[in-house]
Amino acid sequence: MSNKLTSDFSTRNSKTPYFHRYQGFSLIELLTSLAVISILLFAGVPSITKVAYDYKVKTTTQNLLTAIQTTRTLAVMKHKRAVLRAKDEWHHGWELFIDDNDNGKRDSDEQLIFEQPELGQLTITTTTKTMKVISFIATGESRQAKGSTGGSFLAGTLNICSAGKAGYKLILARGGRARISKTNCS
Repeated sequence: MSNKLTSDFSTRNSKTPYFHRYQGFSLIELLTSLAVISILLFAGVPSITKVAYDYKVKTTTQNLLTAIQTTRTLAVMKHKRAVLRAKDEWHHGWELFIDDNDNGKRDSDEQLIFEQPELGQLTITTTTKTMKVISFIATGESRQAKGSTGGSFLAGTLNICSAGKAGYKLILARGGRARISKTNCS
């Protein structure tokens, strides 16, 4: 067998074609690579899913807080009752409108300002049944909409959770201010 010296000072068999020297991956190398990739995916996917759920809960909480603050601002600016109303349940979405007749329901002649679509896998629970409607009067105070311009005060908590994990609670105070705090969902 004759061996020739190549430009990189290695030898190769002159009878073996050049392209046969590079065979690719062996079966063992391929299986080892697949094993390492599957272990990384097995470890990484649950943490990515948790991050995605946490982000969705936090974003929804911020969106709901923004909707409450917008409702309050709108009531003061328009000098009329503004209402943020859940579509059946809060996690089914909500709508924001100016309530001209103070009944807490959007009638056909009342303009829809904003509508939030359904939230999917999140749940939003309230401390009281009256928290399905959050309304503010012209002074910026939260009041129940029961057909009069005033109404009894409205305060309570909305818990925003995702599949039994940690979540947030949105606390609405008597004066109309809202704040966020962390909570454990059960």
